[in-house]
Amino acid sequence: MSNPVRTRAISLAPSLLLIPFLLNPIAAAAACAVNGQYTVCSAGSPETTTIGTGNAPGNDDRTVVVKKGALINTQDASAISLADRANITVKSGGTVSNHAVELHGFYGTGTNTIEFQNNGTLTVEAGGKVLSKGTEDIAEAVNLQGTGNVITNSGLIQAKNAAAIWFQNTSGSNTVINTQTGVIEAPVNAIGSSGDGAVDFTNKGKVIGNLLFSGGDDTMRIYTGSTVQGSVDGGTGNNQLILSGAGTGTLDTSVSGYIAGFQTLIKDDTGTWTLNGILPDVQTAEVANGKLILTGDNSAYAGQFTVDAPGTLEARAQSLPSAITDNGLVRFAQTDDGTYAGLLSGTGSIEKTGAGTLTLAPTAPGGNTYSGGTLITQGTVNISADNALGAPAGGVTFNGGTLQLGNNLDLAATRAITIGTDGGTIDTQQFSSTLSQAVTGSGALTKLGSGMLTMNGASTYGDTNVLGGTLAVGDAQHASATIGSGTTTVADGATLGGFGTVLGSVNNSGTIAVANALPAFSASSTGSFLIQGNLTNNATINLAAASGTTGNVLNVSGNYVGNNAKLIVNTVMNEGGTASNQFTDKLVIGGNASGDTTVIVKPTGLGALTVGDGIKVVQVNGTAASGTFHMTAPVQAGAYEYLLYQGGTGRPSDFYLRSSLENPPVTPPVTPPVTPPVTTPVTPPVTPPVTTPPVTTPPVTTPPATTPPVTTTPASPNDAAVIGGTGTTPTPSAPIAYRPAVIGYALTPSLNIDYGFAILSRLHERVGDIANLEKAQGTHDNGVWGRIGGQNLDANSGDRFSADERTFFAQFGKDWTLASNPAGGSTHAGVTLTIGSTSATFEDSARSLNPTLGTGTGSVETQAQSLGGYWTKYLKDGSYFDAVAQLTHYRNKYGDVYGGGASQNGYGTGLSGEVGKPFLIGSTTIAIEPQAQLMYQYLHLNGFNDGISPVGSTSSNALRGRAGFRIFKANLSNDTKTGALTPYFTADVLRDFLTPGNTTVDGSTFNGAFSKTWYELGVGLTTSMGKSSEMYANVKYSRNIGGDYRRGVFGQVGYKFSW
Repeated sequence: MSNPVRTRAISLAPSLLLIPFLLNPIAAAAACAVNGQYTVCSAGSPETTTIGTGNAPGNDDRTVVVKKGALINTQDASAISLADRANITVKSGGTVSNHAVELHGFYGTGTNTIEFQNNGTLTVEAGGKVLSKGTEDIAEAVNLQGTGNVITNSGLIQAKNAAAIWFQNTSGSNTVINTQTGVIEAPVNAIGSSGDGAVDFTNKGKVIGNLLFSGGDDTMRIYTGSTVQGSVDGGTGNNQLILSGAGTGTLDTSVSGYIAGFQTLIKDDTGTWTLNGILPDVQTAEVANGKLILTGDNSAYAGQFTVDAPGTLEARAQSLPSAITDNGLVRFAQTDDGTYAGLLSGTGSIEKTGAGTLTLAPTAPGGNTYSGGTLITQGTVNISADNALGAPAGGVTFNGGTLQLGNNLDLAATRAITIGTDGGTIDTQQFSSTLSQAVTGSGALTKLGSGMLTMNGASTYGDTNVLGGTLAVGDAQHASATIGSGTTTVADGATLGGFGTVLGSVNNSGTIAVANALPAFSASSTGSFLIQGNLTNNATINLAAASGTTGNVLNVSGNYVGNNAKLIVNTVMNEGGTASNQFTDKLVIGGNASGDTTVIVKPTGLGALTVGDGIKVVQVNGTAASGTFHMTAPVQAGAYEYLLYQGGTGRPSDFYLRSSLENPPVTPPVTPPVTPPVTTPVTPPVTPPVTTPPVTTPPVTTPPATTPPVTTTPASPNDAAVIGGTGTTPTPSAPIAYRPAVIGYALTPSLNIDYGFAILSRLHERVGDIANLEKAQGTHDNGVWGRIGGQNLDANSGDRFSADERTFFAQFGKDWTLASNPAGGSTHAGVTLTIGSTSATFEDSARSLNPTLGTGTGSVETQAQSLGGYWTKYLKDGSYFDAVAQLTHYRNKYGDVYGGGASQNGYGTGLSGEVGKPFLIGSTTIAIEPQAQLMYQYLHLNGFNDGISPVGSTSSNALRGRAGFRIFKANLSNDTKTGALTPYFTADVLRDFLTPGNTTVDGSTFNGAFSKTWYELGVGLTTSMGKSSEMYANVKYSRNIGGDYRRGVFGQVGYKFSW
């Protein structure tokens, strides 16, 4: 800056300031000794005269040394005033001072304490002092008139009312070095400049006052540990600010005007500098070495910013400029959440520290291009594109931090990924990502987020923690993929799976999904997944692809422990047996198996009687505790139920599905454990070429199994175990395990037929004893009647299946007398309406072989509605002939013990012909009436599908004959002769001449015929009440004669009104 007083002093210098020295030249006092050009001032009396005469002849190349204890102390005059190449040293303890009150000085620039011109040096050692004590405001402690000068201050340069150091030069450069012990102090400007000359200022000590540079290209070096108590203005030149030192320093640029006028900022040396504020006026910034910390908002900075190889730039995202050439390290110290949308280029790296989330969202089309990699040590780095992490060759290193995905993206295959000792986390959020490269290092990898991370490389890091979403180890094209050799932990709700290998042990509290059992891999083929260590399963293993395809295999090289766990498999329910006929998912355990695991089978196929060992779903090469694997839900296919058994031929610890009922034996002794293999996975079975349809629609490509007869020989007590028991070999003669609903489907046609015959009934049960009633009441023209009845039938079909049926019906009729004879006999016709219902429960006695199965299998509820007609002829001797026809609609509603259900409709037609003739027994009034009846029915029940398999329609022809007799005493009158009672006893033998039609369940055929021959014993009565009413009732008991067990009880009551 220009000072008006100083300007006037410069114009007066030739006429005023030189005159005193021309008249009275000053000689050195006794304190300073002059030897030619060399002046030494020692301790003693103060020197009060000026050394030198400015730019006058003889003042070039002068050397002045002010020793310890020496004092140069002038009054209203400069203390030292020399010309070019001056060499001035103020030793420790030495002092140079003046007390200027007026405008004097050899250069006309003020009465300065020390002044010289070009290429000189001033050294103030620690403890030395250069002081301007006067009141003149332009009498600086040091004033340099020219260029090329160097001031090194380790002591004190101080002005009381002026600047401590001032530069007069208008070109060239002068240097000031203020060392660690140096102090430069002035009330306003500690250092100032008048012209366009450059100043190179280094501050390692303390500056008290402003630093005011002018139009030159100035350089200011500030070292860590130094202070500037004032503002810094670089002026109008092209100036640079250099932050140096090995320690730590802070430059507060947050105060407006504190730092201004510097176009270039350079951070060098190994120290750390913090800029508390923005980068004012800076157009080029460079971190050449050490660390530069930015804390202000520099988002508007539009200049160049470069970080060199040894340098580190540290800041929050909000404090960084919008473009950085990073050839060193850019550290995002992100304690809060922030977004950096600028461009990071260069050969350097970035590092994320702090607990906050840094979102790298470069707006440049090509993203960031820095190639030195990314280190995440704390907090989170969020990216929505791979190029946010720089060039594809730049790696990602985790050492405690998290990489978070903001989109579906894959990291470049050339981008190395390393997990440090403090571990690393990948948070997919809801997105998906694939890592083609290997992940290396010694730390643990944690997977967060609900999305899916696929790792296709041969990774070799430490532990793995799957805390959310899905971690897939290898897709179908990368079955050689691996993850770390440490322990893999799968949390509740998380999924681990794929086609690859886990090099260590697994503790699963979520889901392990193998190959295409992972929903994301559903379009892939089946495959295998290998766990080379042990597996502790606290939750679910899912081998079952949603498509129903089979062949997925989970290989566990070590031991397996299930803790209330689940194993889900797809299985084609065929006969099994040989390996080539095994179409199932499978768990293969190289070591021992223990604990508790429920096997859930998702069946496809038609079902069949298994052969050999059946279908292997779990292979245990070591030992397996009894009940380690078991089923709690039924597995049903076609007509069969598949049960899980432990033990096969030569394989005592394997678990098989067999469609047989086997009795558990004594648990065999435990054999010594087998040492598990640790590397070789088991090759999965070949997937059958037939596409498997959904469970509810069995495939049509599997040939139906041959249905054995239901009279299969019961299993012996030494058969293999059922549901978690243990055994060694399956029992070939074990009964077939039919699914519970089959028994109802097989027996219901016979129950429907029996109901139809029950409501066809016989004459005296339908309308009472009309022949004897007419003798008491006379013949009527019309009548209406009704009866209600019920029956209980308990019957076996073969030696396994049985039914317990309860029947109720209500039948109503209208009777017309077509003809009558006063001498006896009449002809009648009528119509009938019947509604009825039956309820039956079913059992399969062979299921008792399995202590976990009950013999009860299900039930059926039948609703029936019938219309019929009859014609009856009574002769005068009591003989009769009765013909009946009826049509019935059936609706059967099935339910089984597993909660399954189905409905079926059908119809039946029936015909009956009955004759009887009474004979008096001797001379008594008791008659015996032989009777014969032949009944026919046709029954058709529609086919249906119960969600497991189709059930074919059933058509049956039934022909039932009855032969027996009735013993009765007719018309026992009461005392008033107003009523008559005819009691009777019946005995009959019944025979079914035809076998009911077969029921086909998905290719397996069943016939539910009951015993063909049985007897019935009954009692009944008919009583007249007056001339128009009658009541009638009877009960019967029936029991089989040979054949299958059959027992029945029938009862009814009826009423008829005639007129």
